[in-house]
Amino acid sequence: MRRKDAVLMAFLGGALCLIVFFTILLLSTPATDGYVFQALKLYASFPAFRFTLVLCIILAATGMNIKILKRYKVNYLFIFELDPSYKIT
Repeated sequence: MRRKDAVLMAFLGGALCLIVFFTILLLSTPATDGYVFQALKLYASFPAFRFTLVLCIILAATGMNIKILKRYKVNYLFIFELDPSYKIT
């Protein structure tokens, strides 16, 4: 496994873990008697949570895709039309 691939998979895995952790943390906040309106405000922001869930799914699918393509030695750089010689400046 190349170092660049390992760094990319580690980044995607870490980002996925953080997004999932914060989503679970926000969804598990209990609504007590005095905080009913705050819970309603939280539930009103569910479209943002759905967007976060889509990001989690995309990150997980990308990581799994890279892992599977690496296992079967498929040239995914060619398939995804990525230029490995391109450097960001």
